[in-house]
Amino acid sequence: MLRFLSRYVDRRVLDHVYKMYIRPQLDYGDIIFHNQVKDSMDILEAIQYKAALIVSGCWKGTNRTKLYAELGWESLSDRRHIRRIMFYYRINADLTPSYFKNCVDHCPPAFTLRFKNSFFPYSKNHWDLLPADVRSIPSFGKFKSNLIKSVRPSPSSNYGVTDIFGLKLLTQLRVDLNDLRVHRLRHGFRNCPSALCACGTADESTSHFLLRCPRFSSQRTDLFSKIRSLDSGSSLISLSLDNFTTALLYGMKKLTASDNKLILESTIDFIRKSKRFSKLEAFS
Repeated sequence: MLRFLSRYVDRRVLDHVYKMYIRPQLDYGDIIFHNQVKDSMDILEAIQYKAALIVSGCWKGTNRTKLYAELGWESLSDRRHIRRIMFYYRINADLTPSYFKNCVDHCPPAFTLRFKNSFFPYSKNHWDLLPADVRSIPSFGKFKSNLIKSVRPSPSSNYGVTDIFGLKLLTQLRVDLNDLRVHRLRHGFRNCPSALCACGTADESTSHFLLRCPRFSSQRTDLFSKIRSLDSGSSLISLSLDNFTTALLYGMKKLTASDNKLILESTIDFIRKSKRFSKLEAFS
């Protein structure tokens, strides 16, 4: 379903579809089976990883941490962990039937690893590891928010950019896996013996592609003219190579949302006009 929809709707819609219709199936009963059979846990995580690739438009093999950070998703393992702790909070706060509290008060010692990883021993051990001020939070809503913040990364903002395909290209640059030779060589593509750019002047990295490669000088002139139209455009262009590259990919927090949207749209326009990714060397 996600693959089909990804051709027609933007990332925001795909993200909602995954969280509304797919992830709940992976969450069902998770506080019971969490941390039991590693192979099964890996299979579940692989499903979310595959969904993240579809939602973001990234390539298989993208670093999972970078991918989740881009989308603002926590891993299913972290998700199961905090859901266990949240349910344990509700038990201690008498927000569940009394028989749950009886299990907490009369939980036998954990002599086996399997029992140690089951709900009550696991939750009690990790509950005791929480700071006292967190355990004493009086509101379940605030306690939940505190736990979620500890495992969920803040998603990279796209500032309302609606170009579906362009945003996928931008994201592939953000997560360091795309057709640029530095990234292909790092990931072991067989048809990439060297990271040297086709221009012959330097390795084909993200910063080289965006700011240095002489093959795209005319497109870069157009990009810079759009950046200079901003009030702080001149100061942006004077940034170091790495910082300017980051600004082109992500925008800058000190700028307004409209300025950042213009930066991202200008970067996407540069990528499209360069036609660097219209024919992929990785699969030629």
